[in-house]
Amino acid sequence: MKQIEYEKYMKDISTGLFDLEHAKRTAQLTYQIAIHADCSNRAAQNYMDAAFWHDCGKMFLPPELLNKTEPLTDEEFDQIQSHTGLGFDYIEHSNMPNRKLRSDVALFHHERLNGSGYLGMSGKAICRAARLVAVADTFDAMTHDRSYRKAVCVEQAFAEIKKNSGRLYDEKYVSALEKYLSNTVKGGLRING
Repeated sequence: MKQIEYEKYMKDISTGLFDLEHAKRTAQLTYQIAIHADCSNRAAQNYMDAAFWHDCGKMFLPPELLNKTEPLTDEEFDQIQSHTGLGFDYIEHSNMPNRKLRSDVALFHHERLNGSGYLGMSGKAICRAARLVAVADTFDAMTHDRSYRKAVCVEQAFAEIKKNSGRLYDEKYVSALEKYLSNTVKGGLRING
């Protein structure tokens, strides 16, 4: 699928979990986190590109599932989780550029350092790009309305991520997010603790 077709698809179902604006925001935030983590501009650009495609597997799931407002059944949650593998397969079998990084991010962006993610991978076994995108994806998801819940404020979202720094999220990228937010949030980021 070409990027323009992917973007059109995402706009068509952009009322819930999976939408073009989330992909763009996550990509932009990934770039900022990478820069604030002292990555080169080239690496940050590559991470940003991969982040844009992180949820592409959701295009293979029914929109009514992605936009469901009630709690998911176990079967539905398993179906949602399958988007990582679906995205990996889609990218791996495409002729798009940057396939390795894009497919790794699609597959591993829900992995957590302590092994509590979708596939149970932990620590450094999770590629750097996916650990970075996990922070950006989580922060963006928390700070924007979803079909099943309202957004929380920037400070609350960051506090939750910071509380789990080193346990769920890579400390390096949590610190980089904090630096970025401190420079961009009006009046500076104010986090207690």
